Amino acid sequence: MFLAQTEFVVPAIDWTVLAMPAALMIWGMLVLLVDMFTSNRRVLATLSIVGLLATAALGVLSWGVERTAFGDMLILDRFGTIVNWILLGATAITILISLDYLPRQGLLRGEFYPLLLFATSGMLILVQANDLVMVFIGVETLSIALYVLTGFAVPQFKSGEAAIKYLLLGAFAAGFLVYGIALIYGFTGETGLNAIRTALSANVASGVSIQDPILLAGLGFVLIALGFKVSLVPFHAWTPDVYDGAPTPVTAYMSVATKGAAFVAMLRLLTVGFPALKAEWQLIFGILAAVTMAYGNIVAVAQTNLKRMLAYSSIAHAGYMLLGVLPASDLGASAFLVYLLAYTLTNLGAFAVLIALENRGFTSFSLDDLRGLGRRHPLLALAMSVFMFSLAGVPPTAGFVGKFAVFRAAWAADLRWLALIGVVTSVIAAFFYLRVIVLMWMRDEDVGAEIRPTFTTPPLVIGLAVAVLGILLLGIAPDAMINLVQDTVLTAAR
Repeated sequence: MFLAQTEFVVPAIDWTVLAMPAALMIWGMLVLLVDMFTSNRRVLATLSIVGLLATAALGVLSWGVERTAFGDMLILDRFGTIVNWILLGATAITILISLDYLPRQGLLRGEFYPLLLFATSGMLILVQANDLVMVFIGVETLSIALYVLTGFAVPQFKSGEAAIKYLLLGAFAAGFLVYGIALIYGFTGETGLNAIRTALSANVASGVSIQDPILLAGLGFVLIALGFKVSLVPFHAWTPDVYDGAPTPVTAYMSVATKGAAFVAMLRLLTVGFPALKAEWQLIFGILAAVTMAYGNIVAVAQTNLKRMLAYSSIAHAGYMLLGVLPASDLGASAFLVYLLAYTLTNLGAFAVLIALENRGFTSFSLDDLRGLGRRHPLLALAMSVFMFSLAGVPPTAGFVGKFAVFRAAWAADLRWLALIGVVTSVIAAFFYLRVIVLMWMRDEDVGAEIRPTFTTPPLVIGLAVAVLGILLLGIAPDAMINLVQDTVLTAAR
């Protein structure tokens, strides 16, 4: 009788919020099915790029729409849409620079492209996550695909070793994430970021202390897991070995896309869920940012392997990105977006040059391999010079605009000591970036060394051209990007 009189109302689901990650996941499955019927990997690459463009178009159609769905577990806002576009662009460039790399390295397997799409879809979920459960789903979706991509060069020993290290340490970090979520839920009874903020505000209003060890430990564990993904010191130990052992296009992809997605999750977590603990996490992460910037740049100076140098450089840039997160302000969020775009173009371009070298047999990635590159291949050396200047933050490149933006945001948030440390460490970084330029243009090859012309292909050239043009356009005329992001803030934090 009771069941007959009760009306069950199923709430409407707004699928537009999930459109971008869901579309990319479905498209990845489609590419995986097409792989069963064709041996032409260019077809798969072309389909993958079409899927990325279609996903980006969904973001254009939903531009200006700001809403949550699935019980506030996912959020769609302009901030997340811009980050999604950057991640989709990074994936497209990765496909371009890997198109001819894979067959030349004997890695002609069609699963590569679907795995990239699956990893990117996990990143889009992480960017739009408004709930700790969705943070976990996004992290694991991207991580599982990246574990496989890291070991994609098996049976090469270095690739298998990198995959095992990344898998074991990644599983350990996932344990921290789950345990941290459990502790936060145990204290607040919530997993949604908005609900957590409301619960903590209610505790403060009623005089209940939120300096509880359970809550602090839970937040700390979650941030440890995200710190692992972005290579913050002291959670960085995996980075040099994994970057060195993974196929170079995968290294390029991981160095930019994973950082971008994880930092957005960290930004939402801190500014939306835990503004009540701002004094605590701002101090702790300020110290970690300073140590990360200093350690990454100082250790990079001693590297003679170009790939490992870029790995330690990537660690340092995680510290710079954190300067856009710590202010927990509109200015900081906008600065983070500018820096993310600049770093994405620059690092992908630098790794594309490494791919051009590797295609011609320079597999050791020694800095000496760059000697005389300006004479052998002046256009490639010119592109690498642009990338090094941008990483160093030299005007008029995108790297300068990005660093200026995050330093300004930190200074405006009274984190002046941190901005000063960023400037000092940037001076240190200039040494090893400029060293690359000196080797290319001012040093000749060693006597008796084999002269091997660098191998470039149209897709690789397109990827390099997009990166160079993007860096110069953002550096010379940054107003368009700045105007786009200056009013783009976290919707849930309003």
